[in-house]
Amino acid sequence: MKRNRIGALVLGGALLAALLLCSACQKEEPLTLEEEVQSLVDMNAGARETTGKLAVLKEESTLKSRYSYTTGEDGAFLRWMEIPGGMRMNKNDLVLVLDQGRALARVYLPYGGIPGTYGLLPAKALDFREEAVRKSNQVWARETPAYDKREGTQVETLTGAVQILGRNGNWCQVRCLSGGDDRLYWARAENLTVQFPTTVPDQAAQ
Repeated sequence: MKRNRIGALVLGGALLAALLLCSACQKEEPLTLEEEVQSLVDMNAGARETTGKLAVLKEESTLKSRYSYTTGEDGAFLRWMEIPGGMRMNKNDLVLVLDQGRALARVYLPYGGIPGTYGLLPAKALDFREEAVRKSNQVWARETPAYDKREGTQVETLTGAVQILGRNGNWCQVRCLSGGDDRLYWARAENLTVQFPTTVPDQAAQ
């Protein structure tokens, strides 16, 4: 009787080991870089509203696999379209992260007009920390007084995305990122925010 119990235990242990080995054999291999690109970007997909998360670049990088979308006369989504070539991005540039794989993240640039630009960046280059995002190169102005110089005369009121060109104490030298206004202004840092809209059209499986 004792031998039967020992034999059953040995057999059970052998079966468990075989199952664990089989499970290890069936473990999925990590996606190659090309496969990950295909899993993150589908130019035949439909569109849906998605809420992303803001991040900044920890280092210079290149936005690859860029794309945008076309709209009809009523402004409704029509289709995704590729944008040739890559786009060089600087440290502290702001992005909205929509999806992330092992090595790559699909991002949207929440400034520069609508429809905007999407693409892929190395996941390791992104910094999601709030204190890092607050120091981004791109900020949002909401009826922000703009001056000709620090402590100067107000010459404009800004609303929309602006690029920070330089910082001096509590002042930022800025340029508008849309609307065709290329003039340089000075604005107080406390009147600028990183509270960009974070819900945007995103790719959805057909």
